[in-house]
Amino acid sequence: CVLLMFLNLFKGSTSRGLWTNRLCKLNVIVIGINLLSTKYGIPLGCYLAIFISGLDVIVCSLYGLQAVSSLILDSVKTIISAFLSLLIAALAALYGQALLESMPGSW
Repeated sequence: CVLLMFLNLFKGSTSRGLWTNRLCKLNVIVIGINLLSTKYGIPLGCYLAIFISGLDVIVCSLYGLQAVSSLILDSVKTIISAFLSLLIAALAALYGQALLESMPGSW
């Protein structure tokens, strides 16, 4: 639950930040229910805590996959834009050289 609170620090007010906030609150409620159910010997609260733990694993795994894919896609976009910038610079240099050679007189 504490880790989900830290995830909220790095996200703005997006829908994903809202969902992690709600999931964190749900975790706190389920932990309270689990403590009460273990105190009074009711197994239903334990099943609920196991379900929420599985949900946490799925949500945090998806969050991690999204972060890794975002890093990879941003890297690919940066590499492509750097390549296109260098290509434009090379074409501009060739165009400038062609203009220099077509000018009358000697440089």
